[in-house]
Amino acid sequence: MKVEAHGATDVGRQRSRNEDQFLVSLERSLFAVADGMGGHAAGDVASRTAIETVDRLVEGPPASAAERATQLVEATRAANVAILEDAEREPERAGMGTTLTLFTILPQERSRLIVHVGDSRAYLLRDGVLSQLTTDHTWVQRQVELGKLSPRRARVHPYSSVLTHALGVPDEERIDTLQGEIREGDLYLLCTDGLTTVLEDDTIESVLLEGRDLPATALDLIDAANQSGGPDNITVVLVRVGNSAG
Repeated sequence: MKVEAHGATDVGRQRSRNEDQFLVSLERSLFAVADGMGGHAAGDVASRTAIETVDRLVEGPPASAAERATQLVEATRAANVAILEDAEREPERAGMGTTLTLFTILPQERSRLIVHVGDSRAYLLRDGVLSQLTTDHTWVQRQVELGKLSPRRARVHPYSSVLTHALGVPDEERIDTLQGEIREGDLYLLCTDGLTTVLEDDTIESVLLEGRDLPATALDLIDAANQSGGPDNITVVLVRVGNSAG
């Protein structure tokens, strides 16, 4: 089963520093995005530490979903510890944190695996329909789940970017592990909230459905976010199974 992937990042229109990081490793079937916590000290350090820790600890292609899930969860926890220890050594970095969304394809099991903390997202485009696979770890998402906010109101709420879980925040770590089947033609998108805070899902879906190659599609998504104001860093990783964008 053929798998192709591409990642891209952009500082956006209103930030002077890029606090996002991404990882694309086809050889290990390992893909990731991380978004340093905006408004906190050294968010770029936190996201880089998370990605570098995962990159160092996750070796080789996955032997099984169970083994890879263990690897990714342990690497996520190690990244959390590394960020906290860095902040203790460097007091000016106190309060830094990051999201982390990891993704693996297991062709031999025809399955996918996501390990996720924060509000960077994983999406699936299948049969022309885009669906969000991850759940945001945010205050507004919690209010939506409690029935206190509608999804539309949550998008524009002033607390929409307030995280309830992230790496680098003591006692606030929550790790979601999600598994599902893969099909020929699946297109997966990992992205930071610099994309999703300015583009509705139907706009993202429309860009993905244009069927351009992955580097062009990644740039199209980033351009669309920048044309909508680009208030934050924008990072996308695209992973396609098979030869169709469908």
